[in-house]
Amino acid sequence: MAVPPPELTPEPAAAARLTRTRTVPRQEEAALSYVEDPRQRYRYFLRWSLTAVAMVVMLFVLAWAFTELKEALGDVWDLFQQEPSETTIVGGGVSGG
Repeated sequence: MAVPPPELTPEPAAAARLTRTRTVPRQEEAALSYVEDPRQRYRYFLRWSLTAVAMVVMLFVLAWAFTELKEALGDVWDLFQQEPSETTIVGGGVSGG
């Protein structure tokens, strides 16, 4: 037969320590967005700045990738535009004797 665990009831003094006091009334807090809240304005500016820096870095990476893609597609296009006599066989070929 299993014994049920004892019930834990919080003491009044411990419950009083866990409650938080609010510095801004609930109505005013609900009216402020995170952009208007002076406590979060620095965090908002920092997040906006880091997002802008990340976008600029991604723009440079995208430009580099398109440049490399253009060069690779140009090499493939040139390979198909050559005449068969102009193609070079690399790595040895049939040697005549």
